[in-house]
Amino acid sequence: MYQALYRKYRPQTFDDVYGQTNIVNTLKNAIINNKLSHAYLFCGPRGTGKTSVAKIIARTINCENLVDATPCNKCVNCTQNTTDIIEIDAASNNGVDEIRELKNKISLVPTYGKYKIYIIDEVHMLTISAFNALLKTLEEPPNHIIFILATTDPEKVPPTIISRCQRFDFKRITIDAILNRLKQICKEENIEIEDNALYEIARISDGGLRDAVNLLDQAYSYTDGKITINEIHELNGTLTSYEIEEFFKYYLDNDLVTILNKITDYNNIGKNLVKLAQEFMVFLRNTVIYIKAPNYLEENNIDTKPYISISQSLGADKILMLINELNKTINDMKISQNPKLIFELLFIKNVGNKNISQEVNSGKNATNQANVIKEEENFEKANILGNNDNTNISQVKEKKLEASKQPSNLEENAIYNSENVVENNYTNGISQELKNQRIENTLAKFSKSKLLEIKNNISQVKPLLINNKYSQYVSLLLDGSIRAASDNNLLFMYEINSDAQLFNNNTQILEEIIEKSLGNNYKLIAVNLNEWNKIKDEFNSHTKAYVYKEEEIEKKVEKKDSVEELFENIIEYR
Repeated sequence: MYQALYRKYRPQTFDDVYGQTNIVNTLKNAIINNKLSHAYLFCGPRGTGKTSVAKIIARTINCENLVDATPCNKCVNCTQNTTDIIEIDAASNNGVDEIRELKNKISLVPTYGKYKIYIIDEVHMLTISAFNALLKTLEEPPNHIIFILATTDPEKVPPTIISRCQRFDFKRITIDAILNRLKQICKEENIEIEDNALYEIARISDGGLRDAVNLLDQAYSYTDGKITINEIHELNGTLTSYEIEEFFKYYLDNDLVTILNKITDYNNIGKNLVKLAQEFMVFLRNTVIYIKAPNYLEENNIDTKPYISISQSLGADKILMLINELNKTINDMKISQNPKLIFELLFIKNVGNKNISQEVNSGKNATNQANVIKEEENFEKANILGNNDNTNISQVKEKKLEASKQPSNLEENAIYNSENVVENNYTNGISQELKNQRIENTLAKFSKSKLLEIKNNISQVKPLLINNKYSQYVSLLLDGSIRAASDNNLLFMYEINSDAQLFNNNTQILEEIIEKSLGNNYKLIAVNLNEWNKIKDEFNSHTKAYVYKEEEIEKKVEKKDSVEELFENIIEYR
């Protein structure tokens, strides 16, 4: 019968353990100097050697011909599974009755060796009652008893248990250590594999040697010839760096149709979309490193070619923003019953977005732009609207705006002016008089609890991203920052004035979106960063009295003329 590689090459002695040098040395010295503890707690990620080391300790301390903490592998205790080593799976034996049965048997002396060793795996799965039943026995066991507890989640183990054990934290095994072990196994088993495929197995395993050996075993069974990196990605449900590069090129081209088709294809062939999104994050992380510290990738033997074109088109700041969005999306995908929809919404929101297009066009100049200091929102302090000094923020924002106006190579061929493009059927939606009144009404009945409520619930507009009627307006809403709220009014802030103007020209449909998503009818208004700083200072200094007044001014709605209605958003003014 075929034996799985991870079982065949499981460590048999301390010298066979990879990547846990400090723990191994400490335990060997304890055995040599006869300073064994009555209880150990092994913590760490899966596949890092916790149970293997526990078994090695059990065999070693009962070996009849022990030499410098190395068992002879010839005596009864070394060659047979004796009754002196008791393994308990706490996941399936987690009740108080099982622990009481254990307590009744520990008084029995060992059959062959000097010690009776109890190995309790996944100990965090025990119930509170079971832990309580174990407490006294764990603190003062008979001299011939040693407990070794192993867990991947030490936070769930009661402090009273931890304090009675010597704790060892097993770390994730380094890529180099995993590579060395895999190369050794490949040599023993005559497995032909490409070097980059071997490295990819070590990287994908995320510090778990058992996972790495399992994936190697699976790849060995999957192919008859030499194992390639493409086969590793097929088995793992991920993509190569070049395939991810191709995907992001569609992103840069605003080709949403192809992106959605790609995601559907990945889902249909069984790829894990959560794992795929995590690989996208790794790709973008490497792209940022290529921009800021390219030598790091070369020193770690990472192919830099897939990151060249993306790094030239997107600046580091934009990539970091995408990484943050991906991270939030991954968390949502993990708890969603339809992770494909969540993944699609990320790109529906971003692809074709005006602001993204502008940043792509200026991507080659991104490294020359000033670092922007983002305004911190702090409603916990005495001043309700924040009390930070934003003098420098305004200056930095102005510098960023000036830098963004500098023409790039793309802008030389096509001029894009968001203020002049006709976006929809509603223009001149808010007069200055009505704008001032809505600001006044929002602050007159400002509610901190309402502000926090809206901030927490604004993501409920996201499902409308797939609605052709609302998608671009939902993106506009999500790009803004909610800075003040009352029961009837919401105030949004945009860093760029053109975005605030675009918002105010479309309040009618934006209010419709808010009402559909949140169930309440709010009057909306938007201001730019400079306006917001002035409003905030006035509010916090109490130099102005705000009076609520019912709106009497109707919004003026002008339909597009026939030419604009035909050509819609493709009109450009030069």
